[in-house]
Amino acid sequence: MKKYLSYLGASLVAIAALSSCNKELADPNEGKIGAVPFEISASSIDTRTVNDGLSTKWVANDAINLFHAAAGTTAYTSDGQFTITSENLAANKFTGTLAAALEAGNYDWYAFYPYDSHVSTPASTSSGYVTVGGTSQAQTGNNSTAHLCGNTCPLYGVASAVASDATPSIKMNHLTSIVEVNVTNNSGNELTVSSVSFTGTEDIVGTYYINFTKTPVVYTSSGKNYVSNTASLGVTDGEAIANGSSAKFYIAIKPFTVSSGVLKVAVNGYEKEITISKETVFTAGKIKKINFDFNATQTTYIWDLSIDSTTEATAEKIAWTNSVADMVCIKGESSNPANNYYPGASNRTSTRFYANSTLSITPKTGKSLTYYVFEATSENYATALANSTWTNAMVNAVGTTVTVIAADPSKAVSAVIGATCGFTRVECHTDEAPVFAPIIRAEPTSINAPAAGDVCTINYSIDFPVDGKSISATSDQDWVHSFNYSTTVEISFVVDANTGDARTATVSLSYEGAENVLITVSQNSASTGSVLGDPYSWTLVSGDLGTTGSPLATVTKGSPELSWNASYNWPSGATKYLGWDTNTTTAKGVQIGSGSATNKCNSLVLSSTKYSGTVSTIVVNGAIAKSGNTTVTVNVNGTALKCGSSESVSLTTTAAAYTFTTGTPIEGTIEITFTNSADKAFYIKSIAINPNN
Repeated sequence: MKKYLSYLGASLVAIAALSSCNKELADPNEGKIGAVPFEISASSIDTRTVNDGLSTKWVANDAINLFHAAAGTTAYTSDGQFTITSENLAANKFTGTLAAALEAGNYDWYAFYPYDSHVSTPASTSSGYVTVGGTSQAQTGNNSTAHLCGNTCPLYGVASAVASDATPSIKMNHLTSIVEVNVTNNSGNELTVSSVSFTGTEDIVGTYYINFTKTPVVYTSSGKNYVSNTASLGVTDGEAIANGSSAKFYIAIKPFTVSSGVLKVAVNGYEKEITISKETVFTAGKIKKINFDFNATQTTYIWDLSIDSTTEATAEKIAWTNSVADMVCIKGESSNPANNYYPGASNRTSTRFYANSTLSITPKTGKSLTYYVFEATSENYATALANSTWTNAMVNAVGTTVTVIAADPSKAVSAVIGATCGFTRVECHTDEAPVFAPIIRAEPTSINAPAAGDVCTINYSIDFPVDGKSISATSDQDWVHSFNYSTTVEISFVVDANTGDARTATVSLSYEGAENVLITVSQNSASTGSVLGDPYSWTLVSGDLGTTGSPLATVTKGSPELSWNASYNWPSGATKYLGWDTNTTTAKGVQIGSGSATNKCNSLVLSSTKYSGTVSTIVVNGAIAKSGNTTVTVNVNGTALKCGSSESVSLTTTAAAYTFTTGTPIEGTIEITFTNSADKAFYIKSIAINPNN
């Protein structure tokens, strides 16, 4: 006979209060946090959804997932959501509708709390993951256990071999273990706890697939990016702990066993280690106590960006706070939303600061923060943060660590983020800032001097300067001399006229404690009358122009170094195209436009850097992929050069070199302008400059 149930009662065991039995350690040296003794004791804890101390009860509208299977089988049926009403609280009775009628016989029943529509089986190993503990937990006030319920502390229950005509009574069990950190303040000052963390020897919090048909329960990680070996607890509205007094803080974790290794506990970023030498079990439904002696003046305050530790997270602003400082990242005009990537969104394990956003850390009134440490998720991200535009800060990046030293510890440090970068941790320090070796930054690193001689200049800056120290320069050749430091961040020097062969000197910049920086100074022979020496040719067939109107990448050639940069004029509404052609058989080079009016580039200007000398010819090698003409004009110092009898030339469909002649010395910039006179694409292959010999 089949039986239809309109409700199913789930009767739970009575709730036990916290017991006072303590487990003494057999080894007096086991279980120490650093050199501070601690003890571990266990007691029962049964939590539901409202927690008053450790005496708990269901509340109206709590809901569970319910499943059943013929006794001893694994053909599980999901019965969906069963809910408790206010009228059924006293009887612990949850009601709902079974997915199918029951045949006469015995059944195994399975319950999971809190209800989750994604949990489709009690034997999950690859779908329907649930939160266990959570990487970011929150406790309100000292000594409170009210947060040990709901998603933080899921429950399960099993009732086996229940007759089809009987009402199952299910005993609910914990899926989490609880760590109680008893913080004793021996710092000599009042202590307000804002954060507590516990780090295990394996992943202990996050999202897991749970198979609670097995004994013991099987926890399968939902992926390395969604679990962590550190459980963090944020504390709000905590009362100040007087010196010599204590307060308790509770963290839910996945049950695990430690045979040996190191556990870590941190309070307000002050971290101590627990060295385990014998097996210690963190059991589901049990509390383990750890005594933490806060016996030092705190100097380090941590924001864990691998968890959601924010105080505000909106599209415009994402913010964090602790007892000494506030950190805020404000969206830039062209940035992604500030809260686009952080652990509060889609289980991220790091936080991103986007390009053009503004990041600032402001000490609270009366606080002084000497330096900050950022831990990036990659070396590239660390470099990006270090290279951002900083205020009131000196910045140094080594590997994935970025150290920001405040010039004025009482004021905010801030940066306009130069490129998107991701981080897992930020530290605020009140102790003495680290001392980094000075670093010389100088440009250019090579200089071309004319044969006639010149006064040349090097621009420089010093990272992490030392009071009373200054830069100095020396040359290994006596024709480079008379170094002048009268202008801040600039060194000028004299290069004598050359009456012989081409020559090279090395200028060495020195600053006490820093590595020397070497600058190469090259000078052409007197016979060429030019800084160019042999012909210099730029072949424009390798590089990246981009496809959305980004400037032509600098193309350089030889020593002395000359470079070309591009600017161009796109008509309003044009589909911007400026890229390297790699497919056409007609010509290869810089493609200008695409051969249609909408993609027409009105003009492209290639400009070289400053130089001096006498040039005999400038050669432009180009071609047109389709019919049509493109006008080419070469301007030097604003004067158009001639190609044959005309001042410009029309490139045709045939690849050809066009030679522009000049016999006058060139001082300044060579500018070559291509103007599209028809809606056609054209290609520029190379440009060569030939000096007078």
